[in-house]
Order: sequence, then structure tokens, then C-alpha cells
Amino acid sequence: MIYYRFNYTSASIQEEEETRKQSEERKAVICRGSRKFNQKLQGKAAFHISCMQSEFITLIAAVDTVMQKEMEVLLSEFATSLGFKGKIIDAREITIKQYIGMLRNADINSFIEDKDEEIKTIGLEWFDELDRMKLDEELISRVYSKKEANAECQKKHYGSLVISEMERIFSPEAPKKFLAHPAHYLIVSDDEDTRSSVRELLLGALYHKGRLKNRRVCIQPSRMKEDPWFPKQIMQFDFSVLNKIYSLQDGGTVLLKIKVEIEDNGECADTLNRDIINLANTITKYRRNVLTVIEIEQRNTKLKNVLMKELSGLNIIKLEDEVLLTNNANIYLENKAKTDGIRRYSSLLSILPKNNSTYSLKDLNSIYDKWFDDYLYSEVYKQYASTTSKLKESDSSPKGDAFTELTAMIGLSEAKAIIKQMIDYNKAQRFFIQNEIKQEHNTMHMIFTGNPGTAKTTVARLIAQIMKDNDLLSVGRLVEVSRADLVGRYVGWTAQIVKAKFQEAKGSVLFLDEAYSLIDNKNGMFGDEAINTIVQEMENNRNDTVVVFAGYSDKMEEFLLKNPGLRSRIAFHIFFPDYSVDELLAILDLLAKKQNMKISDNAQLKIRRIIEKAIKTPDFGNGRYVRNLLEKAKMKQASRLLSMGKTNIDKETVCELIADDFNWHESKTEQVISEIGFRP
Repeated sequence: MIYYRFNYTSASIQEEEETRKQSEERKAVICRGSRKFNQKLQGKAAFHISCMQSEFITLIAAVDTVMQKEMEVLLSEFATSLGFKGKIIDAREITIKQYIGMLRNADINSFIEDKDEEIKTIGLEWFDELDRMKLDEELISRVYSKKEANAECQKKHYGSLVISEMERIFSPEAPKKFLAHPAHYLIVSDDEDTRSSVRELLLGALYHKGRLKNRRVCIQPSRMKEDPWFPKQIMQFDFSVLNKIYSLQDGGTVLLKIKVEIEDNGECADTLNRDIINLANTITKYRRNVLTVIEIEQRNTKLKNVLMKELSGLNIIKLEDEVLLTNNANIYLENKAKTDGIRRYSSLLSILPKNNSTYSLKDLNSIYDKWFDDYLYSEVYKQYASTTSKLKESDSSPKGDAFTELTAMIGLSEAKAIIKQMIDYNKAQRFFIQNEIKQEHNTMHMIFTGNPGTAKTTVARLIAQIMKDNDLLSVGRLVEVSRADLVGRYVGWTAQIVKAKFQEAKGSVLFLDEAYSLIDNKNGMFGDEAINTIVQEMENNRNDTVVVFAGYSDKMEEFLLKNPGLRSRIAFHIFFPDYSVDELLAILDLLAKKQNMKISDNAQLKIRRIIEKAIKTPDFGNGRYVRNLLEKAKMKQASRLLSMGKTNIDKETVCELIADDFNWHESKTEQVISEIGFRP
């Protein structure tokens, strides 16, 4: 059903105003006439008068999608059958909640006999149950033509994924008559504004092309359950409600906003995985006539993978964050300033880190928001500048080459944001001291989780130096340890070895890679002794030692469960996401430039196809894969150059890698390369 509200004006309205006030007979006539008219429609449509004013009548309609084209004719016949002759002066689609509310007004005004009976007629008898579940609805706010969609993509600097989908939506080969949805959508971004704007563009374009029959978007209601063993909330779907929502949305959209990660162990993991399977079944059941849009954060890698696996029978278009090159980043920031009515924004462009070549939309939005707050006081409301407690730029900016190096690395927005937050907190202590607010030294221990080749070790090394440069640590070395460095051969040795390592790491970062290697098959073994001692030493040395645990996402949860006090002593959990195709290409370019190499244009296209294929393989090595890809290309180039003969080789040829130098190879071979970071 599609739900509408109409304002209808008739010359007879004002003439009957006094009569209506004096007699209930007119209301009874409207009530009987409405019921008689709607009975003929047999539940495929329903028309009612909600209220009557001196200027116009407010009418409401619920119309099945198959009768949508006949709606205006039916509305005219309905008004005429009640003795009104006039015209529509305003028509708009409304949500189910708005429709139910206006139907209640009709009941209050005695224009219908039984509200519940009317609701039942159009299949909304259980809407009160949905209302109690806090059903969220919204309407597509803007419709995009092809020209407008292209302009929006250019304005927001959307990448190839969004642009390609716009081309498919507006393709001249698309049928004029809607048959069924050829695709559904997974929008992946850590920036909520980006997710919303991409969704609005997508739905506005689909509605314009007739692939959506109504503007209504139902947002999945969910129960949030606090689990005492996990710090995160666990989302549980109510599938009886969700199926009712889908049944309501024929011709419309269901939006699923999922903000949780799948835990790897325990009952909660089983519940959520089971919910994902049931969710996929529901989406599949209604796939032809109801569009599903799923929104998740980039960090929810496992959730994304499980969703894609369970929805493998459907065509799911994945729209992920794509990085912007420096020039486009400048234009993106300029457009944001212009949209806010700001004409002088040279200072905004100057704050982009000079050594960074690519930026995510989340990074750019964060940069802009900080600049806008400063601009508000420095340029617009100068009279309030003295009322704000701000550090001088020279004091607040992080110091040191290590921070510059971290900033220049591709991706890693979460790691960059957290280390900046730690530095800011340390520098802001003067404000607390000035205002006599007692402060204790906060723990800075961390967990790094992510797949191979996502630069966990490199970031740990840089963080150690950054903390030294910015007075968070006194020494700033990275002390790397493994199980072999912590577990003794005999009873009583392990605790002493662990304490010695903490003494060595005093004033520095103690980095334990593959921390779950300490887990033994039996309780009470040497690994348990090491973990228990680590927990004790983390507390004893919290003021001047930072412990960083690192490992693969799917194994770290088991490690955290080995000691009840371990999780509470870790302040920061930093997820290192897999690199996108664009980020991997940017890394490859940086590695090549660092070696004074150039990759030809025709090779770029081939490399993209290779990487797109490689990222789907098990144990994909991320940055390691790209590093190895370049090294193998250089070896292939060497053979090619030797076959050409000395007289045919010039400097340009030696420095250029061509398409033939790059070949597909399985990512499992990448495990021999050590963890690396990527920066110019």
C-alpha cells in the first residue's frame, strides 16, 4: 500500500459550514458514503475524510500499487459521491504512522464508524504492535534525475562504485516497466553522514526511474541486549516484526542499520550469526518487490563477510568508502565550505597534511568540522573568542617526525584518531589543573586487531616514538615479544621472565604480537601464568609503560577471556581494516615512487583487476600482497630488459613497469614478508 494525504477545495464547503456545526446528519452521510464507496474497492484502496475546515477538506488514501495510476480518478469519484465538487490543491505521500494518525482524526470527527475495522480492511490491524516496537519511518526527501545525480556525485566526490551504480540505474537499456529488483545494496562506511548521503542519492535515483513505487523507507527496529561478558551491545532481530515490516513495504524500501560486530565466541556469537541467517532468508523472501539497503561500518569486517556469504544468492551491490586524492580532497573541502556559505576558506586547505596523498571521507569530514569550529570564533563571532578555552596551535599540534609519518600512511583513520586523542588529552591537562580538577594518570594499553598486512607492527613502532615526542612516555622504544620470550622452561621461571620484560620496556611500548599464542590447551599451564603476570604488571606499570596486544580479529576474543581483569585494563581497541582496492593501488604507487619506479597507465588497469581478484582469496595479505606484487613485477621486468639488449634500454624504460610485468598469484605465498607500513 501507498499512503497519501490530499487537501481538497470545494465551493460547497463554506456554504455547509454552519450546517455541519448544527447537525450530525452530515457526518453520518459522509460515514455511510465512505463505507459504501470503499466496500467496492475490496481492500485494494480506501479513501476517507480526516477533517473539514472552512478552506478545504483533508482526505487520506491507502492505495495498492496496482491501482496507483487510478488514484486521482478514484479520489475524484469519492469526493463526488459525497457531494463535493472541487480540485486537489495539495497532494503528498505520507508514512504509515501519519496515515494511522489521520485515520484516528477521522474517527474523532465521526467521519468513520469504526477505526479498528477500517485499519483491518487495509491490512494494518497489527500496526499497534509495530508502533510499540518503535517502528521508524522516513520518506525519500529528494528525487534525482540523471543530471542531478551526476552533479551530486561530482559535488560529493563519490568514487567509482557509486558512479558506476548511477550509470546502471540510468542506463538506456533499463526497462521502462518495473518487474523486480535486480539488486539490493550494502553501504559500508565509518562516517554516518556519508552513509546517509549515499543512501539518499541512491533511493532518490531509483524512485525517479520507477524502481521504487513509493517514497516510504522503513527502518528495522531492533532490541539491544546488554551481555555481561561483552563490552559491546548485542543486536537481536525480532523476525516476527521484521516480516510484518517487509509485508507492508511492497514497492518500497527496508533500511537495516547494523552497528555491532560479530563476537567470535559464546552464545552471543551463535545468536547473532543465527540472526544474520534468518535476516538473509527474510530479504530473499521479499527480494522482488521490496528493496533492502543495509548500512554497516567499515570496521565490521566479519559482519560484512557473513552477510555477503549468506546473501550470495542475491545480487548485492557493495558501496564502500573510496579514498580521495589530494586534489579532489581540496575540492571536497571547498564544496563543504561553499555549502555552508563560507567564501574565505584558504586556511581550510592549508591544514591538510602535506605528506598525505589520499584521504577517506571520514578523515575529511573530521578535518572540516574542526576547522569550522575554529573559523566560527576567529572570523564570525570574534566577540566570543576570549570565552573559549583553546590551546595555541603550536601547543596543540602533535610533535615529531613519527606523527608526520603516521599521518602520511594510507588509511588507518582509527589509529590516527586515537593517538591524536591521547596527545590532546595529555596537553589539555593544564585546563584541568587551572580549574582545580583532580586528574589521575589514565591507562593507555591497547589491542590491535586485523588481518595480515594491515600495518599493526608498523603503527606500534610509530606510536612508541610519538608518545616519547609528545611527553606521554619517557623512553619511547618498542620492545617486541612473543610467547618464546615470555614463557619459561620450568615452573616459577615464567613470572620472573615477564617481570624482566616489563622492566626492559619501562618508559616504552611492550608489543606482544599474536597474543593468543599464550593460550595453552589446559588451564594452569605456563601460558596462563604468563597472562596472569602480564595483567598484574600492566597495573603496576600503568604510569609509564604501554602494552599493545596484536593479532587476528577472530582469535583475540579468546585471549581476552583468559583473565577476568585483562579486558578492563585495556583502554583502546583499534581495528585495522582490510585495505580497499583504491588504497592498495595507492600503496603500490607509493612503494614504486619510493624506488624511483613508474607504473604505466595500461599496467594500472591490469593491477586493479589482479587486486580485485586477490582480495577474495583466503589469507589475503593486504599490504604484504602489494609489496610482493611489486617485487615480482621488478623481477619480471629484469628478465624483459635483459632480453631487449643493451642498446635498446634507456632510463625511462628501466624506470617503467608495464602491464606484462604484473601477473596474478595466490595471496598465501605472501606470508614470508614481514609486517610493513606504507608511506611516501
